[in-house]
Amino acid sequence: MQTRRVAQLEERINNLTSLLTSNTSPRESPNSPSSIPCAQSLLTPSISITRDAGPLAQPSTTLEVGNNASLALQRARPAASDGATANADIKTFFRTELAPVVEEKLFSDFRTSFNQYFPYVIIPPQATTAYIRDSNPFLFRTCIAVASHADPLVQRQIAEELLRYIGERMLLKAEKSLDILQGILVFISWYQYYNLLNPQLMNLLHLASAMAIDLGLNRPSHVGPWPPTGIVIDTNQLIHGKPVRQGIQTSDERRALLGLYFFTANLSASFKSLDFMQWTQHLDDCCTSLTVAAEYPSDVEAVQAVQLTRMLDRYSPYTGAISPKHVPIKTFVRCFQEDLQRIKQGLPASLAENKLFNMQLLSAELAIFEIVATSEQGAPLERAQALHMSLGTIDSLIDLFSKLPASTLPHLTFLTWVHILHCCILSAKLSFLVVDGWDLQYVRTCWINFPTIISRIVGTLEAAVRQSMGESQTPNAVSARYTVYAEKMRLCAKRYDNKIRAETESRETTSEAGPALPSFDPTFEGFFEGVDDGFWTDFNTDWATAGIQF
Repeated sequence: MQTRRVAQLEERINNLTSLLTSNTSPRESPNSPSSIPCAQSLLTPSISITRDAGPLAQPSTTLEVGNNASLALQRARPAASDGATANADIKTFFRTELAPVVEEKLFSDFRTSFNQYFPYVIIPPQATTAYIRDSNPFLFRTCIAVASHADPLVQRQIAEELLRYIGERMLLKAEKSLDILQGILVFISWYQYYNLLNPQLMNLLHLASAMAIDLGLNRPSHVGPWPPTGIVIDTNQLIHGKPVRQGIQTSDERRALLGLYFFTANLSASFKSLDFMQWTQHLDDCCTSLTVAAEYPSDVEAVQAVQLTRMLDRYSPYTGAISPKHVPIKTFVRCFQEDLQRIKQGLPASLAENKLFNMQLLSAELAIFEIVATSEQGAPLERAQALHMSLGTIDSLIDLFSKLPASTLPHLTFLTWVHILHCCILSAKLSFLVVDGWDLQYVRTCWINFPTIISRIVGTLEAAVRQSMGESQTPNAVSARYTVYAEKMRLCAKRYDNKIRAETESRETTSEAGPALPSFDPTFEGFFEGVDDGFWTDFNTDWATAGIQF
């Protein structure tokens, strides 16, 4: 009986294998597109959108973007017939049709207004729109999606198609390409536009990490034969599939790997449930290679930002070499400040004056001060001094944010907004932190108290609202988005005031009737618990309830 069941299972597995490897299976005919009018659309020709996902597409070969064009062409040059099939396949899958002049305008906007804020995916200035569209279709569509922020309906449709594309190509067909990796990095770098649509940030980040490993980017190139014959081949292919290439070889690949580390490390510093990506000598070599090659001025910023996040890794309370659990607070803070000063001294003059990079430096300080708040080492006075310094850091970071041109706010990356929210979170935590040596009355009434921070952020958001409406002051999708952002910041201030009021009333009741249990208020439960507890979930849920993307 057991032998018979084994034979049946083997037969089923063989049948399934035959279906998956068959190239002659019938395909569905794509549904014809249907036109949907777009509210608040771009000032461009009409756009045709369909909601059907269309048939599953066959995998296509893509080309890397960058100065290593000859090497990329040698690796992935499709035949003429294959190229025609791939183009038809892409058009079938991406069913949100944009007029050529619209695509040209949106892609140009991404190159000139957005790309400068994420230097880990470079669109070469000499590359034409048509070339990027044909050679890197997924990256091209992610750039178009980001630049479509002024038309939320179009942006939402493209984002849905991108998520389906990732699922089909990576999970169903095990496709490996730098195009997909670069596209995912662009996609998550401006994920504030898609969070309400589908909160998949962490899944996408893990998929990007898996793609980098499967492409062999996490290892240096090998000069000898790779891989050796025998069981190693079978094991390697069992885990990673058929190898595409081994080892990192182009500057675009180095940027993509460093961008993955940069994004993961910054989220780890804010979301304590995520560990830092392990730093290796290979990552250090990638930084050196980009610095020496100096293909683009933005490579300097990319490398310096990675070095900064690497320093945060060394001070992580979970994976760092210097832990506040074993080092007094005063020593811990002094070591960090010395390392930070070395990074500042090594910055080029252009980067030292960069407001956004200085915001990253200040956010790194806040991450350290937040660790200090929970440390049990050192005297209460040392903790209080460190926390007092964090107030000045918050003030400086909000000041830099308020000095940014209002027109640049829609172009800022997701991580930039994380830095701003981190200021709000830490300020709120400090306003209710009960530890020896910390004066709550002072922090609640000082020059940088929580209501003042919210007021300054609201002022910057309202400036973006006025700028987006132009001289006619006509409301549009962009102004509506930042109007709601400002209103939600005011709601944070109201919650803060209500919590202070509830605390005062509880204290008065206790003084009159003796000790009593604190009242339970579900409205504020977890709101000021910090980035690693309930704040982010509550905050995003609150925005989603209002039907607003954030």
